Amino acid sequence: MDSIAHYISRLCIATAVIVAVAFPSAAEDVVHVRTSAGGSGSRMTGEIVDYSGGELKLRTSSGQVLSIPADRVEHVDYTRVEEQVAADNLMLDGKLAEAVVAYGKAFGTEKRPWASNIILAQIILCHRSLGQVEEACAHFEFLVRGDPTTPYFDLIPLAWQTSEPPPTLVTRAQRWLSNNEVPAVALLGASWLLATDRRTVASAVLNRLSTSVDRRVAELATAQLWRTQMVSATPEQVDRWRRAVRKFPPAVRGGPYYVVGKALARQGRHEQAALAFMRVPILYPQERSLAAESLWGAAGQLKRLGLTAESAALYRELADDYPESPLADAAGDELTRQREKGD
Repeated sequence: MDSIAHYISRLCIATAVIVAVAFPSAAEDVVHVRTSAGGSGSRMTGEIVDYSGGELKLRTSSGQVLSIPADRVEHVDYTRVEEQVAADNLMLDGKLAEAVVAYGKAFGTEKRPWASNIILAQIILCHRSLGQVEEACAHFEFLVRGDPTTPYFDLIPLAWQTSEPPPTLVTRAQRWLSNNEVPAVALLGASWLLATDRRTVASAVLNRLSTSVDRRVAELATAQLWRTQMVSATPEQVDRWRRAVRKFPPAVRGGPYYVVGKALARQGRHEQAALAFMRVPILYPQERSLAAESLWGAAGQLKRLGLTAESAALYRELADDYPESPLADAAGDELTRQREKGD
C-alpha cells in the first residue's frame, strides 16, 4: 500500500497547471527550450514571429530567424496586451467567469496570431473548468481549424464519462463527425456521440481515426474506443491499456487513465484502480470535472480495501477543492457517515 500513500501525499501538494505559458510580461520574448533528450535546456530571447504546432520562429536581435521544433518548446514568456494581463490575473484568482469575458476582450485586441491562439487556449481552459462543455468544444474547433497541429491540443474537450450530452451538443457533434479535413474535429464529434444512439457510427469513425498519422489523434481515438469495451474487457486487455497509456504523450493521458481506472474497478482490482484514478487529479488538476470524478472513484476503491483514513482524505479533497462538482455534496455526506461510524 506504500504506492497509494505516496500518491495521496502528492495529491495534497498538487497545484493547477495553466496552459504552458508563463505569465510575467517581458520587454522581449523568451523561449525556454528543452534539450532533444527532454531535459532542461536553453533560454532564447528575441521576437516570436510565429508559434504553431509544428515550430516556433524566433527573430534574434541580429535579425536572424531561428526555427525551433514545437515539441522542444517548454514554455514562452512574452509581452501581453493589457487586457490579457487583467484576464490572467482573474484566472489566477479563480474568477473564471470574469476571466472568460476579459479574455474575449484580449482576443479582440491582440494582433499577433500566435498570441491570439494562446488567449483562445486560456478561454477553452476556463470553459472546461466551469463545466461549460459546449462553449469549450466550439472554441476548440475554432482553434484546431486554424492550426490542426496546435500546441494546445491537450485542451481538446473529449467525453470520458458515460452521461448523454445535451441535444444541442449532439447536433454539433454530428456535424463534426463528418469532418475529413481536420481529424481532431471528427474525434471531438465521435467522442460526444458514443453515449448516444449514434454510437455505431461514432465507433466506426474512431476506428478510422485510430490509424491517423497524427499520433495524438490516433491514441485518443484508441482510448475513446476503450469506453465501449469496458464491460467485456478481460484483465489481459486492460493490462494492455495500462501499458499503452504510458506511451501516450504525457499531456493527453488524463482521460485514458480515468477509463483504465474504471475498467480496473469493474474487475475488482481495487488498488490498481485507485492508483490509475489518482493520476488524474495529481497530474491533470486542470481537468476539473474528470479530476473530481477520479477522486470519487479512487476514494471508493480505497474504502473497499479498508483504507478508511486514506479514502476520507480523498473525499475531503473532493468536497473542499471541487465545490462545483455534483459529487462534492456526496463526498461531504460520505465523510459525515464515516465520522458517525467512528471510522
